[in-house]
Amino acid sequence: GGNSKRSTPTMFVNSDTIYTVSELNNFVNDTLGEFTVRVRGEVSDYKRSQNGKFLYFDLKDDASRINCFAMSFQMRQELEEGMEVIVTGSPGLSVPYGKYTFRVRMVELVGEGALQRAFELTKRKLENEGLFATERKKSIPRFPERIGIITSREAAAYTDVLRILCNRWRGLEILLYNVHVQGAQAAGEISEALAYCNGHVPADVLIVTRGGGSLEDLQAFNTEDVCRAVFASRIPVISAVGHERDKTLCDLVADCRASTPSNAAEIAVPDMAETLFALDSFAAMLKTANERTIQDARMRLDACLERMERSLRERLERGMVMAKRLEQAAERIFAQAREKLGHSAMLLRALNPQAILERGYSITMKNGRVVKSALVLQSGDDVETVLHKGRFVSRVE
Repeated sequence: GGNSKRSTPTMFVNSDTIYTVSELNNFVNDTLGEFTVRVRGEVSDYKRSQNGKFLYFDLKDDASRINCFAMSFQMRQELEEGMEVIVTGSPGLSVPYGKYTFRVRMVELVGEGALQRAFELTKRKLENEGLFATERKKSIPRFPERIGIITSREAAAYTDVLRILCNRWRGLEILLYNVHVQGAQAAGEISEALAYCNGHVPADVLIVTRGGGSLEDLQAFNTEDVCRAVFASRIPVISAVGHERDKTLCDLVADCRASTPSNAAEIAVPDMAETLFALDSFAAMLKTANERTIQDARMRLDACLERMERSLRERLERGMVMAKRLEQAAERIFAQAREKLGHSAMLLRALNPQAILERGYSITMKNGRVVKSALVLQSGDDVETVLHKGRFVSRVE
């Protein structure tokens, strides 16, 4: 049973008209397609098409069954045999084959057992694809300026998050994206809000939140659509769905999980009073460190100057000793040089031809060259004789 919408059929069956099979099947299909109904039953003979785009299953109760098909992208959770569900869609007839079927547009799980089983199936699928991997999670900015909150305006979670954000940090720009947080519309609205924020809002961090509830209440946050939207977000996401005991798939995919909505606000922004106290403490510590550094530098400089002064004194003393040694060595060298010079002078005086001439000897030269042997002279040669005092020219006879 459920809501139905019916328009006047374009063709009416009467006994006087003969219809073709196609005309009748089209009429039945068009007429049934005007209805949108919700049907409750148990999933049976569940299977996917080879390309994965279509789902086929029977919906049955104790007395009968109906054949169903759906597009994969319309399913927000995994199905399996035996699950109790409520499907929303329209009955129809396959015109070529005359086969009655039900076109499913949405599936809701019924009962904690079905919800828990769907949770496990979706979790396993997303985990195998790496959506929970720690290494791909983004870090939450330390001092955000703009925060987007995706939740219901009427939810107590929104009031808690807003109050704590404003109490902890001033000057924030807070943007609310009002969505349903449970029910058939919730998953689609949450996914759309995440996509919109990433496409149009330069937020620093997003908080996806709602209060606690049953597994059915939190079902929107366990859907594949919401999990993939969180995973695709380029803006870091904090998930705060339910209370500490609650854990959703959205929590596992998000960059950071908060135990409660209030805890999400505490993670998103630091406490201003604590931050100012920490800054004051750091400034005092930095001042002390600077003073200590300057004092240490001054002590090192004094020690360095003292070492330099001591080194200079030591070098000066060594220089004075070396200079004395050089002076003594120079005196010895000069004394030796004077002694050698004296000997050389005496030798030069002894060898000086003038000294020989003083003793009565003479030097005879021919053409400016000393004559050492008479054999080089010939009769008629002119020679010059040098005496101690004066000289004269003579001719060889």
